[in-house]
Amino acid sequence: EFFTHFAKKAYEGTVSVEGKLDRMQKSIVRVRTKPPRAGDAPEGQEIDAEQRQDIHDLVMPMAREQAHRWSQDKNLGVFISKEWGEFNKHFQLSAFDRLPKSKFSEAIAYLKQKRGTRRNREPNYLATERERKGIYAIGKSLDWTEERRRALYRAEVGKDHLGEMTRKEIHKVFQVMRRLQDAEAGAQRPSQRIA
Repeated sequence: EFFTHFAKKAYEGTVSVEGKLDRMQKSIVRVRTKPPRAGDAPEGQEIDAEQRQDIHDLVMPMAREQAHRWSQDKNLGVFISKEWGEFNKHFQLSAFDRLPKSKFSEAIAYLKQKRGTRRNREPNYLATERERKGIYAIGKSLDWTEERRRALYRAEVGKDHLGEMTRKEIHKVFQVMRRLQDAEAGAQRPSQRIA
């Protein structure tokens, strides 16, 4: 009984030490490849996984929009690197996941403002094209049939097809569909929490 217990404890200790050594090795490699910068959070005070995902979900669409705006969709990786570089430079980070938790709200506001500023400067035809794609994407997310989409078009602007609409009419349809999508997402949240 003593030796069984001793062997178990020794094994658990070895696994624990190996885990710590592995984490330490990764930290050392990371410090070498991405030296700490002034804005990095102290150990344990950086943003968590959900917050990292929230930032990621804002940065990636901006990179895709920029690549599309410059007709460089094939070189998307360059635009992704540029977006992360600008984010890290703004907050003086060696890597975005070292952002302090205390600066998370500021980071979200910064990204939203940056995206809004860019969109205000984009040509009208690009904004319309983005909204046209958004209408199809929202319809798909709501699991709507083509007939249901067209019924909404008729109800809102009196036309059956996006190709027949003016930019102003496409914008109106897009805004209505986005509100419907937000309403459905809000209705689903309580049931998801219960599950």
